[in-house]
Amino acid sequence: MHSNIEPFLKKATDSLPAITSLTLSNFRSYYHTTFDLLPNPVALVGANGSGKTNILEALSFLAPGRGLRRAKLHVIRNNKNTSYHDWGVRAVVQKLDYKTCISTGYQGSVDNSETLKIKRIIKIDDVLQSNQSSLLDLLNVVWLTPQMERIFSEGALERRRFIDKLVHFFDPDHSDRIARFDHFMKQRLQILKTYSINHKISLWLDALEKQLAELAIAISDSRSNLINILNTVDKDYMEIFPWLHLQMKGIIEDWLNILPALEVEEKYMALLAETRIQDKETQTMSIGPHRSDLLVVNKTNSMAAAECSTGEQKVLLIGLILAYAYAQKTIKGTGPLLLLDEIAAHLDETKKSYLFKILLNIKSQFWLTGLTREAFSSIAQDIQFLTISKSVVYQL
Repeated sequence: MHSNIEPFLKKATDSLPAITSLTLSNFRSYYHTTFDLLPNPVALVGANGSGKTNILEALSFLAPGRGLRRAKLHVIRNNKNTSYHDWGVRAVVQKLDYKTCISTGYQGSVDNSETLKIKRIIKIDDVLQSNQSSLLDLLNVVWLTPQMERIFSEGALERRRFIDKLVHFFDPDHSDRIARFDHFMKQRLQILKTYSINHKISLWLDALEKQLAELAIAISDSRSNLINILNTVDKDYMEIFPWLHLQMKGIIEDWLNILPALEVEEKYMALLAETRIQDKETQTMSIGPHRSDLLVVNKTNSMAAAECSTGEQKVLLIGLILAYAYAQKTIKGTGPLLLLDEIAAHLDETKKSYLFKILLNIKSQFWLTGLTREAFSSIAQDIQFLTISKSVVYQL
């Protein structure tokens, strides 16, 4: 489907960057769909299973990584006979007074052993990009889904992934540091598994552990910098949503709170040397930023998020996302593209009203999903509606 929409809404010129056109090709339940938009916020309405979340997932691939479902793109395997229309996701992004086109999909090729290799391809204005981080130059995409509401009751890994994704926009090198830390960590464990520790191997490990220590300090520092920003968000801005206190808990973070970074680096290197035998036996590295955890406390009642009810945890998570969006708007001058799946479900009318008010005040484009238009009636004059039925998009 493709249509030119009438300017029936007031143009939200300060709601930037924003998606003004979206094309999905062979993505999930969509064979080929194109629709145009104003920069205003968007509400996707339709029954469960109609394809609303698939659209949000497509938009999430406009960010580095594997999207809101942490899955590979469901697209045509690109070959010499395909055009840009065969890409999985193609979006026009309006930013200030210019527009940029992002297209992304997976490309397949066969090597000499006839093994199919799949890699993600990103193009900006039809120019192939060498790095996914180039997407961050155009927009920051943040999402909240019902599945994420379990983040406070699940293991520390999901909370680290969550905070690291938020850090990435403020510090684009953060993800690369984590990838390098993981690489050196696996290399260290392989050495411990393969060799007996002698003088030569110890020197080899010393060099690796120095790199691990330098990266550990930088990773922990980037996380702490963002957390300090989020902890200082204006409480009045949050209206009735809880005021949060965040903290990264781990041995590196604990040391950095009381010691200079250089001294922490030396202590961590010494600890890695001490735990070589233990790590050789367990084939895990027991200490480092890969073990740190994000702790969240509701400052209204001083209760840890992990101890709150499911409903309270949802409100806390919404508050955290709002604080992040507000912080980005304050520091960067423009908020993120927010993808909010069923965010208003199970909120009472007061909280829902304040949620919409805060979202509009952030003045960045946000995408909401819901069963009916009535769920968004209080902001109907500020948003554009797309009705989704059996993966067909209707603009009424």
